[in-house]
Amino acid sequence: GSLLNEDSDLVTKYMQYAELIVKNSTKINIPTEKDLEIKSKVREIVLQKTKEIEYARDPKSLIKRWYTGWGGECALEIFLGVKFVDFSIGESLRYDVCDLSALNLNVGVKSVEKGWFPLLKKPSASSPTRNPQIILIKENNLTFHMCGLADKIAVNHPQNFNDTLVKCKDIRNKSAFYRFDLLKSFKNLKELKDLTT
Repeated sequence: GSLLNEDSDLVTKYMQYAELIVKNSTKINIPTEKDLEIKSKVREIVLQKTKEIEYARDPKSLIKRWYTGWGGECALEIFLGVKFVDFSIGESLRYDVCDLSALNLNVGVKSVEKGWFPLLKKPSASSPTRNPQIILIKENNLTFHMCGLADKIAVNHPQNFNDTLVKCKDIRNKSAFYRFDLLKSFKNLKELKDLTT
């Protein structure tokens, strides 16, 4: 039925917009000991989060989300050669986990598993301007791809988003950002700063 068509739409779009960019992007390897540190931090946070009603329903997807998110942030640390990941556990979810504010940058970090598009808040006339997002693709627990920066223009243009590419149907007010062809590459912190200022 329609679900099948949506899935094939996703595969087509991924091949069209993301596949080559991911393939040609810089691969970042996470050392095993860093992966173990991420795993134990994720365990800790999930134990705390499942006390909160809204997360208690689905701890598995919570684990996956934090694991992918922190993995991507750690991969970015390795790529940039700077430390910014904050493993501290807040009372509630850091919604824009993405934070490069420790580096004085208003930039998000968005990691997503290979074959999927990152979910970002969909821009609308009434919504505040979104910050640029660094997009990483997770190949496996120890391997991420640095795809580039979706700048302010890209993340604030509704036509760069597609609701039918969202895997999870209960996601509200987020949409799949699929225009990997608009991502800007950078090799270091200085180049990243130049792209975001």
